Amino acid sequence: MDAWFLDGFAPSKNPQMWTEALFGQMARLSKPGTTFATFTAAGIVKRGLAAQGFAVTKCRGFGRKRDMLTGTWKPAEASTEGERGPRAGVSDAPYYRYTTEPLTAADNVAVVGAGLAGAMTALALVRRGIRVSLITQAQQPADGASGNPQGGFYPQLHTVRSPASELQAHSFIYARRYYDWLLDQGGSFAHQWCGVLLLDFNDKVAARHQLMQEEQTWPQELIDGVDAHRASNLAGVSLPYPALFCPMGGWISPPQLVESLIEQAQQTGLLSFQPNTQVTGFRTHPDHVTLTTGNTETDFSHVVFASGESPALSLEQYLPLRPVRGQVEAVKSVAPLNQLQTVLCHKGYLTPALNGYHAMGSTYVKNDTATETRQQESQQNEQLHQRVLGMTSWGTAYVPAARPGLRPGRHCLIISPRQAICLLLQPPVSHGWRWAKALGWPEYPRRRPSGCRYSPAWVPEV
Repeated sequence: MDAWFLDGFAPSKNPQMWTEALFGQMARLSKPGTTFATFTAAGIVKRGLAAQGFAVTKCRGFGRKRDMLTGTWKPAEASTEGERGPRAGVSDAPYYRYTTEPLTAADNVAVVGAGLAGAMTALALVRRGIRVSLITQAQQPADGASGNPQGGFYPQLHTVRSPASELQAHSFIYARRYYDWLLDQGGSFAHQWCGVLLLDFNDKVAARHQLMQEEQTWPQELIDGVDAHRASNLAGVSLPYPALFCPMGGWISPPQLVESLIEQAQQTGLLSFQPNTQVTGFRTHPDHVTLTTGNTETDFSHVVFASGESPALSLEQYLPLRPVRGQVEAVKSVAPLNQLQTVLCHKGYLTPALNGYHAMGSTYVKNDTATETRQQESQQNEQLHQRVLGMTSWGTAYVPAARPGLRPGRHCLIISPRQAICLLLQPPVSHGWRWAKALGWPEYPRRRPSGCRYSPAWVPEV
């Protein structure tokens, strides 16, 4: 939080508002330098804020008010009154531990890993005038899980709105805005905003979807219930299930998206793309990080690790990563499957065709780092889809070919050992194209996707 505006009535008229719980929450959500202002100058407010680390100043009031209070959160200047202080429950917050000065054009940053997370971070940095070295051990970008030819793009929403579910919705809409902006800037990547059908493929899922509609948990611009007939018309193939339809969703080609992001970054002249370069170690210093690549050591002001599973770097000491193997099938597009017009989701997913093939996925095997194709997992994917769609006229005749990949198996966390000069950025299992932008380095744009009136609560700007 950057600023607090406290507009409640005076404590004598509204004592329920001016409580220790309020002041404690303000401190918990503040960062050093956060400001506040309030019409009231009551002593209980002044003392309560001071006890939580706010440097409080009484000044001339606004309008007809004689006095008012303003101030700044400075936890080092906390009052010693009372048992609680600004460090109680606050010092472990990431925005307190890792507050650093903003990067400038004088900095040079290494981003290790050229998948979605790495490419998005690199573009965000160079657009701020910061030099970036994008490093990957592969010959080309998107060699890991970001290399799947297609992936469904949609939010995974809960029946009850919660912080986790709000994050899903906000990240999804924010990512859609960002991709529209990227296309407006001349970027090019295969995609279709064709919508996504979340099928009522069993009674439990159908009941959950029905409850979401009855409670109006999410606006129709985000998801809308459709019967089996309407779902079939949207999909272009016969479907035996009602569904929730997400009109803003669709599919994206992650490797093409990564290439477009890197091309945009290279146009600034500030990006150095370094393929075939394996980082084998790093050392942190008070004001820089040294990366080791083969026999070469290079100093950077900051380093971002966005490389997924990296045994040589022992990144698990900073974040308890759990690798998850996933295998996606490429299904040849033949009639009547070639009529599919939307992404279908149940326990797995099936996309419309790209270059004559549909993507069908996906397996999840925890703590498995192997990347070879497995016939057993191909059979699992095929059996899953036939259990759900095998009764249709088009859901049984296909011959898949597989592509395995690895995903880091925790939610995206940014950690910062050694004073925030070394960062670890790992998008969550699957759906990196939905999460990576919002959780990596949010920016751009304010306009909504066409036809959408739903807006997230926050829309960051540069």
